[in-house]
Amino acid sequence: MDALLKERPAPGSRFTADAAEPEPAADEVLVEVGATSICGTDVHLHEWSASARAFSPTLPLIFGHETAGTVIATGANVARVRVGDRVAVETHVFCGSCFPCRTGNAHACERMELFGLTRAGAFAQRVAIPERVCYVLPDEVELGVRLPGEDLDRVPELGELPAQMADIDALTADVRLAAIRQQSDPHPPPPSKTRTCSHTSK
Repeated sequence: MDALLKERPAPGSRFTADAAEPEPAADEVLVEVGATSICGTDVHLHEWSASARAFSPTLPLIFGHETAGTVIATGANVARVRVGDRVAVETHVFCGSCFPCRTGNAHACERMELFGLTRAGAFAQRVAIPERVCYVLPDEVELGVRLPGEDLDRVPELGELPAQMADIDALTADVRLAAIRQQSDPHPPPPSKTRTCSHTSK
């Protein structure tokens, strides 16, 4: 499948059409990615800045973490989410079984994984993710318009991204990741819908 890979602890990333297909575990769902926004963290990963290195990302890595899509398969133990549901994905993947998780403090999970940082993310056509961090979207919410966890009124336009990452066709439905260019293009036109978030320090 198509995906964007961060392979080395150095600036840059690489598009591939041969990424391995994810297989959902018993407690996971397989999501066909509908839209993935570009967060400041993704820019830092591409540039391999100190901010990115502080997360100790697991390389090689498919990155991208602010995403929504459609469930196309479920693991044997999945009970709440169904095939056909459109879901938004929480980026902090808590274990659900450690003491903090069992006492209502999942934000302090002892085995926290970070979607798109320490486990495979959503700059890809499909991604497997635990059911417990998937939230079913109401019918009136369009994929690619409102993604989880971000106040889009405060989010800058894509134009401030580096040139190598600026020509992205919203990463919708067929996830045209080939548009993330590795060749030099000093003045690519920014798309109209793709946004970045500003919660990561510059």
